[in-house]
Amino acid sequence: MQIGSLSVEQTSNLVQLGALRRIEEIGREIDGLKSAFPAMFDAPAHRGPGRKPALKKAIITTASATVRPAVRPAPKRGGWKMSAAQRRAVSKRMKKYWTARRKAKRAN
Repeated sequence: MQIGSLSVEQTSNLVQLGALRRIEEIGREIDGLKSAFPAMFDAPAHRGPGRKPALKKAIITTASATVRPAVRPAPKRGGWKMSAAQRRAVSKRMKKYWTARRKAKRAN
């Protein structure tokens, strides 16, 4: 089958070359953005389920003005972890609680 004066294979090759060229252009654009705004890309990409990365305080100085980011960094959370004994105690309490709930539901 012919599309215009090009075959389908020739057209497919041209499309692939165009896509590869665009991917290279996008890569260069990303590199330019990273060099222009390094503080945005220094933050870790993911810090756990449901958490957004904390932005670093960045001051970008241009020839005309100093620009401060509009987004404030996320507040730091205190980390408290339960010991194995505490987890077992909670597990026992919850089992007792749900057993009582099931019995109460059956009684009604």
